Amino acid sequence: MDNDHLVLLSGAVCAGKTSVAGLLEAGNGFSRVSTSRHLKEIAVQRGISINRVAMQDLGDQQDVETDFTWPVIASQAQMIEKPSARWLLDAVRKRRQVHHFRERIHGTILHVHLWAPEAILRARYQVRQDAGDEYGDASSYDEFVQRPNEVESRSLIEIADLCFDTSTVSSAVVVEQVIDHLFGSTACDKSS
Repeated sequence: MDNDHLVLLSGAVCAGKTSVAGLLEAGNGFSRVSTSRHLKEIAVQRGISINRVAMQDLGDQQDVETDFTWPVIASQAQMIEKPSARWLLDAVRKRRQVHHFRERIHGTILHVHLWAPEAILRARYQVRQDAGDEYGDASSYDEFVQRPNEVESRSLIEIADLCFDTSTVSSAVVVEQVIDHLFGSTACDKSS
């Protein structure tokens, strides 16, 4: 992976990570590595319910057991299975995870953090919940955003290479700027 590119997405629940990931994948040649796939395999083996809260809890447990390296290990295994020059991870949630990616993966690592004002995130969450998205025991937005995993995920804005307010910038514009940063401009713009 010496000349390859890995985009690490982070951000609050409902910030638009999945939309950005989909556009990077669909029209820009990125292959997705899935930490959730790894967690779901463990959950099935252990008979754990598969929902957002249970997966976050299992990820937290894996963080403790592996010193936060499990996302890197799971990603490396998937990268070997399906070689590509452009990779995408939706999403990193802890500072130490980002550190391990930067330390252990050769090539260009671009950490992109997505956020939006609380009122927007709350409204998006409610739409998802009304549509039947599974949040486990954290039924309200307020309960979900108080989870330590979510709190730390939001703090990654402080260490990201690029940050975008998805209430003012579309997913398509985020993707254009990510591509420009990786393959065009060398300036790091955190003001967007």
